[in-house]
Amino acid sequence: MRTTIRDRDALAAFRPVDLIFYLRSAGWTPSTKVGQSIIWIKGADGSNEEDVSVPLRRDAGDFAMRVAEVLSTLERIEQRSQEEIVRDVFSTSADLVRIRALIPESADGSIPLHAGVGMVEHARDLMAAAACAAAGPRSFWPRRRPPQALDFMSRVRMGQTERGSYVLTMLSPVTPALNHEREAESPFERQVTETLTRSLRAAVHAAQQAAETADLEPFRNAVSSGVSANLCDAMAGLGEVSPDHGFEVSVSWSRTRPVPGTAVSRILVPADYLPLLQEASRNFKETATREEFVLLGPVVKLDRAPEAPSGVVTVNAVVDDRARRVVLELAGPDYQAAIQAHKDHLPIACIGELAKEGKSFRLRYPREFEVLGVDDGALPGRELRDLLAG
Repeated sequence: MRTTIRDRDALAAFRPVDLIFYLRSAGWTPSTKVGQSIIWIKGADGSNEEDVSVPLRRDAGDFAMRVAEVLSTLERIEQRSQEEIVRDVFSTSADLVRIRALIPESADGSIPLHAGVGMVEHARDLMAAAACAAAGPRSFWPRRRPPQALDFMSRVRMGQTERGSYVLTMLSPVTPALNHEREAESPFERQVTETLTRSLRAAVHAAQQAAETADLEPFRNAVSSGVSANLCDAMAGLGEVSPDHGFEVSVSWSRTRPVPGTAVSRILVPADYLPLLQEASRNFKETATREEFVLLGPVVKLDRAPEAPSGVVTVNAVVDDRARRVVLELAGPDYQAAIQAHKDHLPIACIGELAKEGKSFRLRYPREFEVLGVDDGALPGRELRDLLAG
């Protein structure tokens, strides 16, 4: 049974530019302009010619009626439901990412509420990992995200769910291409979608190799392709929705730009690989050097040789949600302040580069060192506060 879209609000939600790009990608060509509409034609060879009138102004009084006529014509020509056409029109100016949980028992299109909540959260993390990798591949993004990635994530939209086990959709808006010449570089939002498919494929391939060799080196080699601890965590989390069958990610590329020649449109992530993804994530987190790490915690040990200009301070801090001993070297007034903080049982804070050394952690290049007050409400400096906030 096919449904005709009659709701005026639904019809008024269409954007003329999306209709135009959809028609162009489907083989229609613009003919003449009549008032505030453009006539588009198909089959202009003289046989079976079709035409539709696309309104250019959403505030026109007959906008909804004209859109309804376009949908009716497309339904007849394409032999598809208006619901399917509407979905494709709305995603014309965006890369549509589908994440399908392979759950046989969800034939009615539903999954448990807690699984749905988790799926949305991990889908968000998956896109964020791809956005960070598009800005510059790293094995782990512990806290701060590149500004480009943050801006991109503010523009990603969640689409309607679809049937087929359980399908979650995300829309990544893409800037339209205005000519057919090959660009030197795609816009960042398209780079994110390309990175997403490339990194997913690389992670699955690395998991397959790791299973055969019992070695994590394939995952380390895949970092340059966008694989990170963040991506592995998101993939493992999505896999938990259907731990026996895994999940699938597919992409319908925006019609406003050429599809990348090396684009991958479908990646299957088998459930068997989920433990390997978790292990890869753990390894990345333990071995990655973390820039701009915010160290917070009490001083538990002090060590300085006689007459030495600096001393080693050991802090009990939280790293990856676990209590860890972190050592750093301080000199002059900072070391004296650490001594006083230890005596007064006050926490200290500073910024630096966290590195794993054997079974311990070291904070290199510490700066913005401060002793945090408890009773007087003292706060860390501005740079440190900014890091803590974001």
